[in-house]
Amino acid sequence: YAPMKVPGDYLKTGARITPVYGVTDVSFPLIPPEGQGQALRQTTLRLGPVTIVKTVTPTQGGFMVRWSLTTTAPAQVQVSDPLPAGAQSADRPERTWTLEPGVETVAAYHVTFSGPTEQMTTDPTLRLVTP
Repeated sequence: YAPMKVPGDYLKTGARITPVYGVTDVSFPLIPPEGQGQALRQTTLRLGPVTIVKTVTPTQGGFMVRWSLTTTAPAQVQVSDPLPAGAQSADRPERTWTLEPGVETVAAYHVTFSGPTEQMTTDPTLRLVTP
């Protein structure tokens, strides 16, 4: 953070002349940083031997959602991922997956959504079809 120009800084931004008599406190106002950031959300859900990692990334006009499914034992799972009100996705892969140990299964889909980013933080539901 850069210091703000204030009266009494004697043309040296951030400089102050301060008399010191015992304990002294001096404040230096700072300029807030400028910039823009994009948040990325990642959720990890574990059920028995199965792990799903859901990553949400902002894109133009919506969000890209990516699932990564792994398992430590053979399993069949059903994944459901609710969309927030007003969101649409034509390619959302809600179905039953057959998983094998050591093999990562990846699915990705685009969500069209113009609402607040905080509403895109839904969590998937994972259900074991066969243990």
